[in-house]
Amino acid sequence: MILQGSLALDDYVPGHSDIDLLVIVDRPLDAATMDQLTYAVVAEQPEAPACVDLRVVTREVAATPPEPPPIELYVRLDPRAEPKIVSRDTGEDDLIVKLSLSRERGGALHGVAPREVIAEVPASSVLRVGDAQLVRWQALTNDARHAALMVFTACRIWHFSQEHIHCSKTAAAMWTLERDPSLEAIRAALRQRSGVNTPIEPADIARLLGIARAKIAATPPT
Repeated sequence: MILQGSLALDDYVPGHSDIDLLVIVDRPLDAATMDQLTYAVVAEQPEAPACVDLRVVTREVAATPPEPPPIELYVRLDPRAEPKIVSRDTGEDDLIVKLSLSRERGGALHGVAPREVIAEVPASSVLRVGDAQLVRWQALTNDARHAALMVFTACRIWHFSQEHIHCSKTAAAMWTLERDPSLEAIRAALRQRSGVNTPIEPADIARLLGIARAKIAATPPT
């Protein structure tokens, strides 16, 4: 069991951040084990201090991740909503990024260190998935609910394209502002993350997404 995401990156913000967990199992889960695990996780929802995203993959997928990597089980616990449960998903593109992040910055809560079970993911795969996400968001810049997520993800992908290492949302935002202080979308997103109710203008988001995609496109292949 690996802790990843904001808690692993020392960037957890109560009220904003989720608890992200990746579980690697030796073999595909049979129906009975799947039911038992799902029940055990969902039973913890009343005690969850925040939203929890738990993904289960096999050792084989972690060792040689296909694109997209299949998931044995996904459970999202939200104290304000019914649990979301997905089993035997044929593939989740974003899991490539999560595997890469877990190997590099994840912390083992139980079992061996992440690097012992997760193969190195090519930087080109991380950038391909990240760029595809930015393309989808270029048509959704009016979505105020996800505006800050768009901004921070763009910063993190831009940072990764240049440094080839993962970093937190806040660190990526500060890194990006150092390179272009005119990006007002980032300042507004940081204010939101600190608890200030600040709107993020769609035009500013669109500009950031476009610049980030240009930086990704200019990255030499690896």
